[in-house]
Amino acid sequence: RCHKFPHRLCDGRNGRLDFSFQRLRTDQPTSLKAMEPEAVAESIETTLKEQGNDSIPEAFMGSLDAWMVAFNKEQSKEKEDASTNITIKYGKRMEDVLILMEKNCIGGTTVDAYASAIHLYLSGRESYAALRVLGRMENQLLLQQQQEQRGSGENDDEFQNIKRRLIQYNRVLQGLISSPADPSHQEAAVHLLTSMCLEEEFSHPGLVPFLPTNVKPDAKSFAIVIESMLKEEGSDEIDAQLVFLLKQAKKFNQFSEFLMKKMEKAVPDSNKVRLVGVLKRS
Repeated sequence: RCHKFPHRLCDGRNGRLDFSFQRLRTDQPTSLKAMEPEAVAESIETTLKEQGNDSIPEAFMGSLDAWMVAFNKEQSKEKEDASTNITIKYGKRMEDVLILMEKNCIGGTTVDAYASAIHLYLSGRESYAALRVLGRMENQLLLQQQQEQRGSGENDDEFQNIKRRLIQYNRVLQGLISSPADPSHQEAAVHLLTSMCLEEEFSHPGLVPFLPTNVKPDAKSFAIVIESMLKEEGSDEIDAQLVFLLKQAKKFNQFSEFLMKKMEKAVPDSNKVRLVGVLKRS
């Protein structure tokens, strides 16, 4: 599990950076322990560029993890009001690695690579940036799938494992909903969930459109968005959206006890009549 999700499950900065060099299949510098994480990340990315199109997916994951180590160190020593700039800075470096991966990786890009950048942006509360990376992931993986199908007529990866892609969708939905006092983030979350339900193109100002292909929302997807909407003051427009999403939840057999409990918890006793009304209409 450490190999798949190093930013969550590996302990020890030096161990993680050592493993990053192992993934490049190259010798680590003798001065590694004395190097700052950012310098290590720079060194690894330089090696990737020198390797060109001979690099494997694991090498790029090593580079992404090195930038995550550098980000974590900087974030731990900066004040909260500076965290946004740090997140954007290191998120951009991780996206640079993704660009290299898209161009040069002989094995193709992976969900885990994009998940690393999404994780960084969400940890810094940059949910729109995470949404941008999600769209980048979907467009690139769809392109890869189409190329593989033209080449062999089959795709054993099941479009890069639909479940892993859904996990990233749900993380971005949660990030959008968790953004403080910004109605546009909730609107984007509703729009994204709707696109997943209808399998229609998602578009948003400033972002490249993408199509949620074969990624059907689960009970968690619906709960994240619907619970947040119920906490807002009711209006005809919001309640109409709730009715639509509840109908979709039933269509996908995701109207579960879990979702019902989330809804009941979101609505105060003084406003249960609203919940009853929405449920009747759905």
